[in-house]
Amino acid sequence: RDALEEVTLTNAARLVVVVAEGRPAEKGSDAHFKFAKEFGGQVGTMRADGSVDFKARNIFQSVQQGQLLVMKQPPSIGADGIDVCGNIITGRMGNEASLQAGPGVEVSKNGLDYRAKITGIVEVLPKSVRVIPGLFIGTDVGNKTGNISGAKDQVFVNGAVHTDFEVVSDSDITIARAAEACRLIAKGDLKVRGGMIGNGIGFYSAVGVVDSIYITAWALVDSQGDI
Repeated sequence: RDALEEVTLTNAARLVVVVAEGRPAEKGSDAHFKFAKEFGGQVGTMRADGSVDFKARNIFQSVQQGQLLVMKQPPSIGADGIDVCGNIITGRMGNEASLQAGPGVEVSKNGLDYRAKITGIVEVLPKSVRVIPGLFIGTDVGNKTGNISGAKDQVFVNGAVHTDFEVVSDSDITIARAAEACRLIAKGDLKVRGGMIGNGIGFYSAVGVVDSIYITAWALVDSQGDI
């Protein structure tokens, strides 16, 4: 109306006139996962399909039964919009995200809290989190720890294994850093996230798979599975 009156009075054309205006609906926040305060920090990055990528974290930590591990923040709904006729356009829900509770982990009835069912080692995998029985060594294996025997438990070493020391387990062994010229004997899988540095005396044995980022010359590796 104001535009028509202005054209009538001034006899001047107006090329652009807003006769009706709406507001688009907004999308809400996507769901995401966070560690409980005991672990700290953001768990991972969201993929396009709504799942979470945890691969880069390499998280192995000792936890107690009943301990809160992961918290889920559900997706939220965005603000409503309005069309040019004044009708409400409902806001859009953010993307959902999934994280499977593996062995040793239970989820609350509301699906938001993940807790340890057992005392053990928490392991974050690409699409799940689990707690497995095991012996957790929070430092290098060396003079301060002595040799490590895990018996039937899996052994996780959050460090390196120094020269002349030994780690033995009737299950799996995982070394977070390098295995120097030492002895690693696993009746399950052997995983060394650093490399194996044999120096002519290192011995690395597994009934299952041997997995290492590199193996130097003069390292003796024995495996009944793949290397």
